[in-house]
Formats: sequence, C-alpha cells, structure tokens
Amino acid sequence: MTDIELEKKLLDLVSEEFDKTPEEVMSAENWKDLDLTSLDSMEMIFILEDEFKIEIPDEEYPNLHNFKQLVNYIKENVKWQTR
Repeated sequence: MTDIELEKKLLDLVSEEFDKTPEEVMSAENWKDLDLTSLDSMEMIFILEDEFKIEIPDEEYPNLHNFKQLVNYIKENVKWQTR
C-alpha cells in the first residue's frame, strides 16, 4: 500500500464512519470542528486498530487531534509494503 492509498483508505473510513465529506475531514483543524465527541474519537481509534491490526496506546490518543495527525501516526507506526 502506498502512502496515497493509505491516506485514501483512512479518509474513506473516517468519512464514512462519521458521515462527513472527505473535504470536511481533511480541512478540520481538530475533531471538534467536525462535531465529534471524545467518544467518537475513541470509536475511531477502535476502528483503526481493527482495520490495521494494531494497538494504539492510550497515551497517544491526545496527540491525534485531526486527520493529518492520524495519517502521520499510522504511517509511522504501521508497517506495510509499498508496491
């Protein structure tokens, strides 16, 4: 999976789960801009853990304020093969 494919997959997951457009997700400075609660954020973490077969440590949650930070975290912490 390339970086672009990964970002698209993450964008699709977040957009679909929270019924937001990709543009809304990408432009939000933080999850609150999307009217997401802390419970929504936790749900998103669980979805990503399941999708990528990873465990995101509790202490990392506060560092994932928006989509860009989420993408960077996954890129840095998930091993995948590029084609």
